[in-house]
Amino acid sequence: MPLRWIQWTDIDDAVNAEVLKTLSGIDKISLGGRSSNDFLNDKHMDVLNHSAKLNNQYNQIAAIDTEKVQKLVAFYSEYDELLSAISKRLRGKTVSVWTLGNRKIAKQEICMNEIMEELCHNHNMTLLTSFTRKISNKRMPELNSYTGKEKSQQSTMTREHILVFVKEDT
Repeated sequence: MPLRWIQWTDIDDAVNAEVLKTLSGIDKISLGGRSSNDFLNDKHMDVLNHSAKLNNQYNQIAAIDTEKVQKLVAFYSEYDELLSAISKRLRGKTVSVWTLGNRKIAKQEICMNEIMEELCHNHNMTLLTSFTRKISNKRMPELNSYTGKEKSQQSTMTREHILVFVKEDT
């Protein structure tokens, strides 16, 4: 995880260096890292109303793994807040470029590129173009272990999606 090699004072003054010593510590302070039954509330679940694709994928995963679906909602709730903050700082006609990978949760590919397009639309950002490319010189294995009820292996990400948005004048 690249965050481990960034000087912690460059990340945020409030970040404790001890937290960055383990991958689980990094996960807990990253987007969606605080998911639990107590953490998720109506405000967090509201993100499902901002993306039909996310809502559909939520319903698919909820039938398979209730713990992982909480992490999905927590991540996208915080991601939507991030998009809101970024959008407010962008001037009209500003272009932003995003590189995304579609990860898997409970053996279901999460279509982050499609979800991103729907979420950005809610923040006055319009997709100009997008393309997909193969991840060359991939360092991760092609397969990893799935730790759900049906233990097995699942494929990892092999493609990345580049999305180019423009901020609409408001």
